[in-house]
Amino acid sequence: MTRVLLTGATGQIGRWVLHELAGRPDVELVLALRDPARQCSELAAWLAGHGVVLARPLQALAFDLDRPQGAAALVQAARPDVVVHLAARFAWGLAPADAQRANVQTSVALLRALAGSRTSLDAVHEVANQAESVEAATSDADRAGHSDHVDTRSAGVAAPWQGGAPARFIHVSGFMLQHRAHLRRLGIGEDGQARGPGGWAAIYRRAGGYEASKLHAHAEMTRTARELGQPLVVLHPATVAGHSGHGELPEHAALHQLCRQLARGRLGAIPGGAAYRLPLVAVDFVARFIAGVVRDAAVQGGEYLLMDAASPPLPQLVQHLADALGRPAPRRTLPIGLLRALLRLPGVAALAGTHPESLDFLVRDVAFDTAAADRLAARWGLAHPPLEQVLRQTAGYVGRQGACAEPGQRQGDTAGGPDLSTGPT
Repeated sequence: MTRVLLTGATGQIGRWVLHELAGRPDVELVLALRDPARQCSELAAWLAGHGVVLARPLQALAFDLDRPQGAAALVQAARPDVVVHLAARFAWGLAPADAQRANVQTSVALLRALAGSRTSLDAVHEVANQAESVEAATSDADRAGHSDHVDTRSAGVAAPWQGGAPARFIHVSGFMLQHRAHLRRLGIGEDGQARGPGGWAAIYRRAGGYEASKLHAHAEMTRTARELGQPLVVLHPATVAGHSGHGELPEHAALHQLCRQLARGRLGAIPGGAAYRLPLVAVDFVARFIAGVVRDAAVQGGEYLLMDAASPPLPQLVQHLADALGRPAPRRTLPIGLLRALLRLPGVAALAGTHPESLDFLVRDVAFDTAAADRLAARWGLAHPPLEQVLRQTAGYVGRQGACAEPGQRQGDTAGGPDLSTGPT
């Protein structure tokens, strides 16, 4: 029996990981949720609606991603063999201190709690101090004097249930960590640490709170895992598309927003043109890969890029989706540099319904290496579903949600263009 602590179970990837694991008699799931009673009930109903017969009732513990000091108590109560950490705080324009607290400090606190380290106090102080220095360097006047401190007294709790092999930590991050040229431009060295003048504060200014916090979390997690000898598996999914069987994906997802704009005839030009692509992966492939790592105890570490090599250039992607929606695809393109400059003008990002941070996730001339993930997937008999099918199902799902009708504009709708990003996991 493998006992799994899962964060982010209500998210785009998390619920499909539940779909893969909740019916297995050899897996016992404990979900970390902000509102356990309500969210657990909603997830159980969603699973039943997708044909999953629970092997045992879902268990849930209260946890707030914005309170890293609660990580030790969570891990001690859950007593997991494996932690799958999917939860992340997401928003464009996210304040650096908020991003660090939720995405960096909480991730490190969970890792240290799992390792059962009794030497974590100094390191957690270090991460908290970094957050304060980034906040001081990047805050606006209206946030002057604000700081958040981690109560490190609960950070180093022993894990007495780990009598045999150490528990494993699976951290789900993002594909931009495999974009080496992008990391160098930001000032991140080969070891993942900030190397340029200004350190992490400068990177938060350049990349924005969300992306910078994911990069920062990866640096701190890998350093901490080496320090503690803690098994750490890092997964880097590309932009997550809908389910290959029926296309389901949430409204905040990049492809949902892109399909909605196409359906309403409101995508006037393609960002960047044929030189750019948005790397993709089907959500069911990601969920099955995570479930494979959970079940395969031989996977004790490493980094794995989850990306479909068939991801097409951006104009072809838009054409596939437009065809599935029965709508014309735009022919015009808009240079990325010009679009980025326009979006930085006051009021333009709000009017356009997108943000300059999202443009970093469009890539060109990058040879991504998926070999390590491909070898594991082959060992498990797991293959990417045909991408054209995934895109057709994704567009069909969005169309069935009423995307062609002009609203009462729903929350999350974009006014002028899609938010082409990975978004939250």
